[in-house]
Amino acid sequence: MKKLNIKVEYIYNSGFTLETDKDFLVFDYYKGNLDIPDKNTTFFVTHGHDDHFNPEIFNYKDIANYVISDDVENIQESDNIRLVHPDEEINFNGMEIKILGSTDEGSSFLVKLDGLTIFHAGDLNWWAWEDSGEEKELQREKDYKFEVDKLIGTPIDIAFVPVDPRLEKNFHLAGEYFINTLKPDYFFPMHFGDNYEYNKRFIEKMKNSDTKIFNLKYGNESFQI
Repeated sequence: MKKLNIKVEYIYNSGFTLETDKDFLVFDYYKGNLDIPDKNTTFFVTHGHDDHFNPEIFNYKDIANYVISDDVENIQESDNIRLVHPDEEINFNGMEIKILGSTDEGSSFLVKLDGLTIFHAGDLNWWAWEDSGEEKELQREKDYKFEVDKLIGTPIDIAFVPVDPRLEKNFHLAGEYFINTLKPDYFFPMHFGDNYEYNKRFIEKMKNSDTKIFNLKYGNESFQI
């Protein structure tokens, strides 16, 4: 497994930070301890759900930049705030950013920075609710695979993808398909709230994969990669 020389910190739910020598990226912060270093900082917001977005991130507007899905209400675009939508590609603050769709609200992000390729799914998930009926189940599978398959052929260093306990026996489907299809080097489960045991269950299910899957155990846990 290649060494990336970065630090990733799990904040809470789908919130993560990623720190390189020069840059500091914050994805879908909504609560937890957040320490902003003296580095080039960019906040990413995949959508407006309150477990992915907290307006407190604008407390840093004098020192930070923002990439925000355009479904988030009452946000005005400016020099350091970009509103984005699916199937758009932008160059912003030293990054190449490809915006993909979601199977819920908003967007998902593919970010290229200093030779790294990072994917944060937001609420792009295989929402296989057990009581949804066969027709809806097939459509939700199709919708998820449609977005993920857009990335086939793109090497991904780090992926953040939902492993959601509310889906019960289907909690693993999105992450399993993502890993088997795209083979990212490193994978962080997310969107599990306080149900940390599902990380361990997911790792056990994917034990034959070459992808390194992190067993997150508490908020503000950090990893040197």
